[in-house]
Amino acid sequence: MRPTAREHAGLTGYMRDWLERPDEPASDLDLVVLLLNTLDLLEDPPDRLADLSWLCEVLAAVGRDDIGGALTAGDLAGLRQLRESLRAVCRCRATVAR
Repeated sequence: MRPTAREHAGLTGYMRDWLERPDEPASDLDLVVLLLNTLDLLEDPPDRLADLSWLCEVLAAVGRDDIGGALTAGDLAGLRQLRESLRAVCRCRATVAR
């Protein structure tokens, strides 16, 4: 049986149904969704990129521990910048679609 939305590896705020194919390693699109969801104003704390622990744990849970294992604290600023760039693209797309 597939885990419910918040039942995966005890990760707060991680929903397995965020993934395109939940029973396979995360695709590039899945990684984008996971990165975007590292900021969630409904969670406490809202920014899950205060350190790498949440992201690395999630990456391992979705079969991409190769990426999580390669990340260092020096990557945090770049990850936050990439997340903000992706959020800007999503906002732009949402504005155009209206």
